[in-house]
Amino acid sequence: MAMTLNRQTDYALQFLSALARLQTGESLALSVFAKKGRVSFLFMQRIVGKLRAAGLVEAERGRSGGYKLVRTAAEITVLDVARALEGDMAVVPCLKENDTSCPHQAVCMTRTNFHTINAYIQQYLKTITLTELIGKNV
Repeated sequence: MAMTLNRQTDYALQFLSALARLQTGESLALSVFAKKGRVSFLFMQRIVGKLRAAGLVEAERGRSGGYKLVRTAAEITVLDVARALEGDMAVVPCLKENDTSCPHQAVCMTRTNFHTINAYIQQYLKTITLTELIGKNV
C-alpha cells in the first residue's frame, strides 16, 4: 500500500464512525448507510466483508438487523482499519513483508530511514481511535 489511505479505507472509516454513533443495542443496515452516503451497495459489501474478517464489525440478522461494532470505538484505531482494508503499510514497496522487487535491498542506504519513517506513521495511526474521529466530526 502506498502511504495514502485508499477510498475503501475512507468509506470504512465513515461506516465505522456511523456505527460508533449508534446507541447501545442499535445496528445499522448497510443499505441505509450506502443510500444515505451515496455509495455503491456492492462496494460497501466488499468493504464490510473485510471489516468482518478483521473482527471489527458483526452482523445482526433479522428484519431490524444490520451491523454493529465488535469492539468499542475507543479500541478501534485508524491503523486497525487501514490494515483490514489495505494490508501491509509501507512508504516504499521494499518494506512490505516478503517483497523482493528491489535488487538493492541488501545495500540500500535509505532503507533504514524509510523503515523508521514507516514505523512513525504506523505508530501515529495507532493513536487515532474512532472515538477521536467522531469527536472531531460531531
